[in-house]
Amino acid sequence: MSYDLIFARLAEGQSWEDFLAAEPDGADAPLDPVTWRRVVQRVREILPGATESGDELDHEETAIQLYCQADTAQLHVPYWYTGDAARRVVTLLYRVAAVVAEEAGLTAFDPQVEAPVTAQRIDDAVAAFDSVAASFAAN
Repeated sequence: MSYDLIFARLAEGQSWEDFLAAEPDGADAPLDPVTWRRVVQRVREILPGATESGDELDHEETAIQLYCQADTAQLHVPYWYTGDAARRVVTLLYRVAAVVAEEAGLTAFDPQVEAPVTAQRIDDAVAAFDSVAASFAAN
């Protein structure tokens, strides 16, 4: 189970609800190489040592994974974190999300808090990590 952020190139006037309800066509092309290089360079400033494999970046220390295509992307991190550690990893996720949104021209959404990715949502995201950790502890 992972905490996920999703990205899309929304059509003019398209809401996240409309995007999420649409049937995926499964035909997303790779992100253009020049844009991908800029994403990789900037993400590595945030996540030093992130390794690249095709359209994916993995950061071993945090277990953050980025998958990026031309019109969609995803960020994942396991629910291993609570409290201050969760705040640190969410802050990193949101910083990476800002890079992907800026460089690739995609819009970022956090399904766990049901809102676009903004710094104002970090507390909500940390609470989601703590809630999941509490539910794991209860089992």
